[in-house]
Amino acid sequence: MSLRPEKTTPLDRARSFIGAAVMGTFMLASRCLGLLRDINTASVMGLSGSLAMDAFACAFRVPNIARRFFEEGIFGLTFIPIFSRFLKTDRAAARRMAARYLVQGLLLGLGIAVFLELTAAAAWLLFRPTEGKLWYNILRFGSLMFPYLVFVIPAAQAAAILQGLGRFRMAGFMPLLFNLIWLAVLYFVSPLGIYLPMKIAPCALSIFGVSAATLHPAGRGAILSLSVAGISAVQFCALWTYLRWLRRRSAENTPSLAAALSSEKIREIRSALRAVWRRLAPVALVIFFLQLNMLLATLLAVLFSSPSVPLFSAIPGFNALFAGTTGRGAASALYFGERLYEFPLSLVGVTVGTAFYPLLSRRAVEKDRAGYAVDFTAALRLVLLLAIPSGVGLALLAAPLSHLFFAHGAASAADSARIARLTFCFALGVPAFCLTAFLNRALMAVSDLKTPLFAGIVSVPLFLIAALLGVHSLGEGGLALAVSLASWTQAALLLRRVWNEIPAGLFRSFRNTFLSAIAASAAMALGIAAERIVLHGSPIIMRKMPTVSASAGLAADLITGITVFFLMVLLFDPEWRKTGTRFVARALFGRKE
Repeated sequence: MSLRPEKTTPLDRARSFIGAAVMGTFMLASRCLGLLRDINTASVMGLSGSLAMDAFACAFRVPNIARRFFEEGIFGLTFIPIFSRFLKTDRAAARRMAARYLVQGLLLGLGIAVFLELTAAAAWLLFRPTEGKLWYNILRFGSLMFPYLVFVIPAAQAAAILQGLGRFRMAGFMPLLFNLIWLAVLYFVSPLGIYLPMKIAPCALSIFGVSAATLHPAGRGAILSLSVAGISAVQFCALWTYLRWLRRRSAENTPSLAAALSSEKIREIRSALRAVWRRLAPVALVIFFLQLNMLLATLLAVLFSSPSVPLFSAIPGFNALFAGTTGRGAASALYFGERLYEFPLSLVGVTVGTAFYPLLSRRAVEKDRAGYAVDFTAALRLVLLLAIPSGVGLALLAAPLSHLFFAHGAASAADSARIARLTFCFALGVPAFCLTAFLNRALMAVSDLKTPLFAGIVSVPLFLIAALLGVHSLGEGGLALAVSLASWTQAALLLRRVWNEIPAGLFRSFRNTFLSAIAASAAMALGIAAERIVLHGSPIIMRKMPTVSASAGLAADLITGITVFFLMVLLFDPEWRKTGTRFVARALFGRKE
């Protein structure tokens, strides 16, 4: 074991920092397109104007969880290490392994989709919901969306194969493709046009006698649901075509379906694939717990929105306590509020965790505890440095962000105010969301899955208790606060487990980063408040253009907050000043031999 890892690890850490920056760029582009997608979805569907958006948001939860697995690279965490070993020893066997992996994923996706379709059909026959009501549309939209799962698993596997081959751009483009297709469908179904950086007039075409003018909200939801089902097929076809092109162009180790039927080295390949699937199940559970509380919050929002709570109305006093506490549009408001906090979660927690995962895994394999401690502490400091101001900034800007993004078309100003309230509640948990996403990966790097599973299991009953206590007085805001509280519990349990990994010699730098982030975030809040006083006290020349005026004010808030925060960090934390200088030098000029 290395006793002085600082002589061998800085370049690896710098490469991980740069990898986090590159991945963050792809993630930022995807999130920006996703935000445009959700702005237009709210404009087309509304929130409280009809039940269609609530039904769509609830039905979309299952495909969205699968999509998040795709974006967070769950298949890469388990498949790439074993696939890389095959690439080094037997490249032909690696190709056969990849082909069989894709076939198995396709069959798994087909089985899950068929199971969900049969479940929806059974629920339809058992409860016979009234046409046009909320649960009728939930089952209808879900039935149209569930075929998405047939191809989303092999698409994620194809992306993992490309990453194992060192090809990242095509896999990174898939989330962008998802949002581009969604925006194209929204353009067809919107009677008002869509909002991009500029307003685009509505589509005047009629396809099969259907046009935007003839569609009602439930019809738009059905078309969007059907398009979601088709997007995964498009993604898989694009990835498979790219794999085939790579194979023809350079004879790389891309999979061949015909090779999957070969008997050569069949036992070794089967054993490797069994190891991949065995590792996948607990890893999937760990990441699933990050989504489970939001899924439960959405279901509770739907259940408590009606005057009588289905399935629980027979319990004495249940309706009096919970029925009607959320109201129409609660599930939609939760969905759009979640979309805003996913920006810092993806750009900080997921990106840093994924970028540092290979480095931390290598330290664990080499049994280099000192090197692991140094690299883990560096990554944890980066997460804290970015997550704390992200939460503070999102809380401060919740109202202007929601008004700017979600007050168009069928979405009213009252709807945007609801989203702002929920965004503020979610913002209180942003540091915990980011810490949980990173710490889960740091523990998986040392093959510790028990702690993340335990933390996730503990968070679920805590969320349910907090949600039932809070929803009676705070409505859907109580559900959002319960999600944040449960995430703080997960983060605390995970941090308790890894706290001993921070040696005394590195604890000072960790403490300085934490205190610097708190102080700089407070200065950022004061700077934004002062900037708003100056801005509102001076004449605004764009009063006749309220959307542009709001955009300019929000841009001023962002520029002021980011500038003040990083100036404070650079002034009062010399370690980050030195780290930033090294990072910029390496990114611009590379390593000097």
